[in-house]
Amino acid sequence: MQGKQVLNETLFVYNLSIETFVPENHILRNINQIVDLSFVRELTQDKYC
Repeated sequence: MQGKQVLNETLFVYNLSIETFVPENHILRNINQIVDLSFVRELTQDKYC
């Protein structure tokens, strides 16, 4: 299902943030700052119910 999810960390037993799993110097953090993939939602919205 497509949709924008809002993370409510209080739902988890172990209050872990996804930020703790991705190191600060990980290449995906750099890519995320440079590449804007926000257009993907618009292109795929009719593919989800």
